[in-house]
Amino acid sequence: MKMVRKNILCIIILMSMSILVLGCGGVYRSSQVSHATLEEREHVIYKNITLKASVAVINHESIWTGKLMKVRARLKNMLSRQVNAEVKIKFLDSSGYEIIDNWGWQPLIMESGEITTLERIAPSPQANDYRIVIQLAGIGDE
Repeated sequence: MKMVRKNILCIIILMSMSILVLGCGGVYRSSQVSHATLEEREHVIYKNITLKASVAVINHESIWTGKLMKVRARLKNMLSRQVNAEVKIKFLDSSGYEIIDNWGWQPLIMESGEITTLERIAPSPQANDYRIVIQLAGIGDE
């Protein structure tokens, strides 16, 4: 009786392993993203998830000054302590490519509850969209 149980157990183990092995050899297809990436659909991007609860973008808008786009954003420190971050406004052309400017990352040091306004003018008349990117200070450029 013990031998029969051992044989049944071995058969079950072998069947389970063969199912697992056969399941690994299937045909795989690359997946497609069913929606646009974060940077394609959101104007505000947080590089660090902790910053989303720390620095709130109260509002943001683009306005035109002549042929150049100007972006204005109001940010608020939601914490009861100082936030040490950096912010960058990326200006994009009609194809979605970034228009390189000389601003780069700007320090964003905010005291508890402080509200600050950030304004940037696009470096080129080709700018027609923007992204506000916020990251922890000292992380470095993308």
